[in-house]
Amino acid sequence: MSIKESGEQMKEAIEELKFNLIEGLTTDGAHHKQYYLEFALLELVGTEMLEELRREHNWEEGVP
Repeated sequence: MSIKESGEQMKEAIEELKFNLIEGLTTDGAHHKQYYLEFALLELVGTEMLEELRREHNWEEGVP
């Protein structure tokens, strides 16, 4: 993978993260906000770490 391709992937990942955080901030209902915050965290840490954090901190899954 070239540096340019890597940079483009990073930009796309940041845009996806930004989108999900904004959705969480602007969506009505706590369970829906929870969903978008979880999804943003998933993008940052990956599935395995998200599951570990969920067990450690004991939160319920959000609803799309």
